[in-house]
Amino acid sequence: MTSASWASDSKLMVRADSTTARKLRFAAQIRRRKLPLPIEAADVKVTTPALDALFQILMKADLNSRDLVLAQRNQRHRRKVAAAVTNADGLNAIIAQYHSGLEPFQAAAERTTKILMYPIAHHSWMQETMRTEAESNPGWAHFLQGYRMPLWKQTLLDAEIQLADKIMVPSSFVRSTFMHAGVDAEKLVVQNLGVDLPPTDTPSMDRSQHSSRKTTFLFAGQVNQRKGIGYILDAFAQMETKDTELLIAGHASAEMRDRLSRYARVTYLGTMPRQELFAVMAQADALLLPSFAEGFPLTALEAMANQCVPIVSQFTFASDVIRDGENGFVVDAGSVEQLVQRMTDVVDDQKQTRAIKLNAQQTAREYSWSAYEKNSASAVQRLIREGGAGLRD
Repeated sequence: MTSASWASDSKLMVRADSTTARKLRFAAQIRRRKLPLPIEAADVKVTTPALDALFQILMKADLNSRDLVLAQRNQRHRRKVAAAVTNADGLNAIIAQYHSGLEPFQAAAERTTKILMYPIAHHSWMQETMRTEAESNPGWAHFLQGYRMPLWKQTLLDAEIQLADKIMVPSSFVRSTFMHAGVDAEKLVVQNLGVDLPPTDTPSMDRSQHSSRKTTFLFAGQVNQRKGIGYILDAFAQMETKDTELLIAGHASAEMRDRLSRYARVTYLGTMPRQELFAVMAQADALLLPSFAEGFPLTALEAMANQCVPIVSQFTFASDVIRDGENGFVVDAGSVEQLVQRMTDVVDDQKQTRAIKLNAQQTAREYSWSAYEKNSASAVQRLIREGGAGLRD
């Protein structure tokens, strides 16, 4: 298995899971990379610890060097793993995170099952979709993400996909983008991710007891146009007759922060520790994520766990998780009109809003990380037994 992951008893993971560190965003990033329990007994080798740590720090910063560090880390990692694969006898399978599987897959024996984990929409689909969005909404094109991919990276990803026996993707939507790109459906396995459930004492606000409180909409994530931030702001501006506010949490460039400041009733919260974000979610009425491309947006699932109505696009986990009008709302990406309608529903229909919040929380409880560990380990074991042939999730 090739990825930046750590065993639960490793020094870094123990520290990240400590009471003191649990409030830190960086520690949350580490905890999400915990090895599934059935894999922890394996011989785990660390290939690029310094570059791994450096990239995790630079990932949230406005530094061009982070992409270079990531490329260097991935290349060094792939080559070291490939050397180990070449010298290994009786290797049953290689499980590689995208960007990390090329050389190991090439070095593996034909009988070795090669499994690629791809966490987001297919890169060619993303570039095509983002180009279309840039042309239709040029005023926000500068803030798009994911459509200016260098040729070397496209070539790498295409080769990994070609070499893989099976590709594990986090949602049915992602699977559809691979099929759109010409990948055989039999090669694709959908494995939904999990969520850190909030503690039972996380505060939740019932609007029936706070009728004078403003309706609060929340966006949480990287503040860019791939996630539909321009459409969120345009839709919210049309809610001026409503007693509403919009909170924006997550990393935003200086240029983006300047643009956010032009909108009334919009508050930029910046980045924050996960537990603080959970508290914001618990006080908010709805999370807005009309994204143009996701994999399995954990932030939306975390919002649901905190009784926050998810309003998401069809390009998320909508077809796997959301029952429109029951545990959330699904809107077309790029539709201001649909966003305004669903936001208005949240404000005006309090009975429905309360019901959706409860249903959303119940749904989120079905997607724990412990369930993901068991399901993913089971899926991998099945793939290995069948030698990468004939399995369709």
